[in-house]
Order: sequence, then C-alpha cells, then structure tokens
Amino acid sequence: MIKPIRSLQDWSLLILRVVVAAAFLVHGSMKWGVWSADAMVMSDTMLLIFKILSILEPLMGIALILGIFTPIAAAVLGVIMLGAMFMKIDVMQVAYSARQGTGWEYDLTLLGANLVLLAFGAGKFSLDETVGKKR
Repeated sequence: MIKPIRSLQDWSLLILRVVVAAAFLVHGSMKWGVWSADAMVMSDTMLLIFKILSILEPLMGIALILGIFTPIAAAVLGVIMLGAMFMKIDVMQVAYSARQGTGWEYDLTLLGANLVLLAFGAGKFSLDETVGKKR
C-alpha cells in the first residue's frame, strides 16, 4: 500500500486554496456586470442572487487565499456550488458533461474541493494557523 506523503499536505492545501480561490475570484468578478444590467434581462430574484454572488464569491476567494476563516469560506462556497448544480441539473437540464460549455462536473469538482478545505482546514501556510498559534 502506498502511504500519503504527509510532508506535502500543507503545501497541497495551500495550492488547493489558491486554485479554488482563483475560480471564485474570476467567476465572481464576471458577475459585476449585473449591477448595471437591465432588469428585463432576468427576474428580480435572479438579479438579486447574482448581485449577492458578485460580492460573496470574490470575498470568499480572498479569504481562501489568505487562509482566514477557511472553514466558513469553504462552507459558503460549497453551498453556492450546490445552488449552481441545482440550477444546471434541475432548471437548465444540463448534463454532467457537455460538448459545448461545461456541464455540472466543474461545479461538483469545486464542491468536492471546498469539502476538503472544510474538513482539513487551511493548513500551516495560512492566517488561520498564524492567528490560532497566538491564542
């Protein structure tokens, strides 16, 4: 049986945090345009959801990069991914994978990554760890 390389765990958590954060920083900033969008483009409810996401996704991404409040950020982003998966599967009828665009496999991968961060925390290279040691 191959044993995990424990000395790489903190580096792996740092890389995972940065990669997941990058996705949410990009996708959150792509939603900034809804602040000037015409209400006729989407329902008021969807417009409000997208406005909230345009704030939450980048903020939680920054939290992941810094490694502060990591379990909270990962939980929030996990809930967002559950919502995205629901929209794609139930409302939009998107398949798991698609030839054009993405299916919900991308959302499932980000959900899984956030669950790992929720379970394992930010690791040694984080503000969570630095602040935790001072207490």
